[in-house]
Amino acid sequence: MMARWSLDALLEDLPEIDADVLFLTGGMDTAVPPDVAKRAAKRLPNATVHQFEDLGHLAHEEDPERILAEIRAFLYSAAASRAPWSMARLASNSAATSAPPIT
Repeated sequence: MMARWSLDALLEDLPEIDADVLFLTGGMDTAVPPDVAKRAAKRLPNATVHQFEDLGHLAHEEDPERILAEIRAFLYSAAASRAPWSMARLASNSAATSAPPIT
């Protein structure tokens, strides 16, 4: 069923999306090859692609800690770029060097 989907209209609208977008791909994913995310990311003004070479289609189930760490880092970076004053305050109140927990 999914093989018959046409995403052409969606691809045409991608350049209009101004939000920060993160694509997480598995290098061993045969259901949705990483090149699909890479092609979509080229059409988005604020896209990041992170490929986990040793993971497949269900990367979030195969290594949830690593996936969560990448999502947290992305969200932290996106928040810092949009509101640097709040990140400076956060950094001064925390001795931690890793991204804060998402609540």
